[in-house]
Amino acid sequence: MVPRKILGVIMGVAICFQLNLATAQEDQVFSGPQVDEAMPAFSVLPLFRDAPQSDRELNSDSPDEATLFIFVHQITRPAMGLVRTVTGFAKSLGDRSRCHVVFLSDDVTATQQWAQAARNSLTLPADLFVSKDGPEGPGVLGLNRQVGVTVIIAQQGKVKANHALIQPGDAIDSPQIAASLAKAIGIDPPTADELAKYQSGPMGRRNQPEEVDLRPLLGPVIRLSATAEQVDTAAALVEKEAEKNPAFKKRLVEACQAIVGSGRLDNYGTEHCRKYLKKWSEEIDK
Repeated sequence: MVPRKILGVIMGVAICFQLNLATAQEDQVFSGPQVDEAMPAFSVLPLFRDAPQSDRELNSDSPDEATLFIFVHQITRPAMGLVRTVTGFAKSLGDRSRCHVVFLSDDVTATQQWAQAARNSLTLPADLFVSKDGPEGPGVLGLNRQVGVTVIIAQQGKVKANHALIQPGDAIDSPQIAASLAKAIGIDPPTADELAKYQSGPMGRRNQPEEVDLRPLLGPVIRLSATAEQVDTAAALVEKEAEKNPAFKKRLVEACQAIVGSGRLDNYGTEHCRKYLKKWSEEIDK
């Protein structure tokens, strides 16, 4: 039986990874063209009204770069945190990648007014647009309005990766998207420390400091591309910190118990990683 304290965590306490257990769904969610399918060109409008309000056609036809399309279905703090991290990483790749952020809305004017009011905070290193085709976006894409964010990585008109996120979380989802982008251009995925420099609060505000931040140490453990040896090395650093830092250990155990207690353990990291998550979830009384 899951302890009452951990049930409280599962029911909504924000733990270090901005963990939202609803992101782990039994059925895969689809939004937009899938891997190896064609990425159609589509038209949008500039997000800011002081730019000429004429149609802009977006495509992924360039032979020299990967194009990252981020469709924001719902403007939330977690979504904007993810957008800021992913666009920051994409920008760091220079001319190897290009990033477009497209906001979806049933009221283009209202969205542009919001953007104008929030302009000083919308300092994203990407091209910003709004779809003129309502909350489902351009019809040629087949986006799913039930998700929070859809991220598509394409090259030369073909989809290389698709991430459909019902309730996006920066700490969990950004590393996976960054790894997909890195793979598309043929480089190693960023480490947790490398990605952390782009992670900030929604709308450009730095996150409020947490009592304990697990991300720098736990991130490498749950990285999907990590080998068993890399997981062991990262896990050893986690356990070393837990031995000397009771607050860190407490937060670690709560996070792992929330993951294991959700019944969605298989959605996190590699099989080797999950052995550690299960082990750490059982250490609450040690």
